[in-house]
Amino acid sequence: MYLARRTPEEFQAGHPAVADANVPWSLRNSTGGLEPNPAFVHQVQALLWDRSTRIVLGCKSGVRAAAACLCLREHGYGHLISVEGGFDAWAAQGLPVESGEVVPPSRKEIRRRMGADCTTAATWHHASTRQAWLLKQEQQAVLRQ
Repeated sequence: MYLARRTPEEFQAGHPAVADANVPWSLRNSTGGLEPNPAFVHQVQALLWDRSTRIVLGCKSGVRAAAACLCLREHGYGHLISVEGGFDAWAAQGLPVESGEVVPPSRKEIRRRMGADCTTAATWHHASTRQAWLLKQEQQAVLRQ
């Protein structure tokens, strides 16, 4: 599951083509500054109730995704990958990019994916953008079988 951690404006302007959903770590306030999304953990829990799901997190530069990994780890999620360099590095490497909204997968689709990608390993690490892309491709290949 690739979760983008970008503001809604950043996400709509461009995101990795493999993004399954966007749950912003920060939101713009009335003055245009960023402030923490108070519903972040609740929104992730509503989408991913199984804490053993492998989650790849990406943001614009990698900083917010790393912070989100630490936060989710504190809330019991065990298999977290932060994309090093974020969307900026993703796009710079010429990996597939889209703009606009993404429809998050249904609970039925998430359950189907979990059957193909079920792990309880408690790991957290940074992945290069190329590694994140390869992980996503590997997951999609398993799901096509």
